[in-house]
Amino acid sequence: MSVSSATSGVNINPTSLKSLGHQRHKDFEALTSSIQSGGISGAQAALSALQTDMQNIQGIKGVPDASGTQQPSKLQTDFSNLISSIQSGSATGAQSALSTLQQDRHSQIGAASASSQSSFKQDLASLIQAVQAGDLSTAQ
Repeated sequence: MSVSSATSGVNINPTSLKSLGHQRHKDFEALTSSIQSGGISGAQAALSALQTDMQNIQGIKGVPDASGTQQPSKLQTDFSNLISSIQSGSATGAQSALSTLQQDRHSQIGAASASSQSSFKQDLASLIQAVQAGDLSTAQ
């Protein structure tokens, strides 16, 4: 099975999408490493590779450009600030922007995890109550 890109007309299979996802991860790690070591030229090269990865993935998925009226998320804003700092050649600005991005990402993951755990706990409690009450139709 292949996936046809809505923007480029190229047929790419899901394995290619997975491979691009792995490459994006590697390029983000290279970007992070370069920023943390203060190597702005390495960060600029890694950013360019990462942006190419993201464009390729969007092309495969047929995801439209995010140029609508939707407000950017906190992580999108953080990533834009990181890009601006790298493009301006500010190693300290890039380090600060990366730190903010990582903190906000961890906060968002923690909030999502807590929310899903809370929902799971509620579902489990409802299931237990239904079973204890002998209400097998609700338990199903």
